Amino acid sequence: MSKGGLNNSDIRTFAMYIRWQSRKLDKNTRWRKRGDVHWREILIENVRVDGKPIQQHIAYLGGITKRNIAHEKPAHRIYFWNGVEQKLAVLNFSAKERTTIMQLITERVPRVSSRQYQQHARVSAKPTVSIGGKPPDRCEIIL
Repeated sequence: MSKGGLNNSDIRTFAMYIRWQSRKLDKNTRWRKRGDVHWREILIENVRVDGKPIQQHIAYLGGITKRNIAHEKPAHRIYFWNGVEQKLAVLNFSAKERTTIMQLITERVPRVSSRQYQQHARVSAKPTVSIGGKPPDRCEIIL
């Protein structure tokens, strides 16, 4: 018996890591092109129970294509990072753990700078369609 009345078999040690899985896309869609590589990230906990390693799936954090990571417009990366942050918030990690996980993800998918984010917000906030012949800033919604 060890401290606290626990057997060695009751003691669990663990470590978490990001598993990146890739697949080559075989169809063209609006946002994905044939031949592009789609990366998805999964948070895995490596647990030892009775001295045997077990990998447990904790959460799917997100997915993004290689083309969208490298794209000059940050929309896909903003969407990706918003999803990652929402999923990590639900998992109730400490701020330090969350920061460490996000740093690991940043190695593969760079964060969007605040300047890029603000530019994207300005562009995406502008209405591009006129309704009923009125300019976009004067549209009325009638229910």
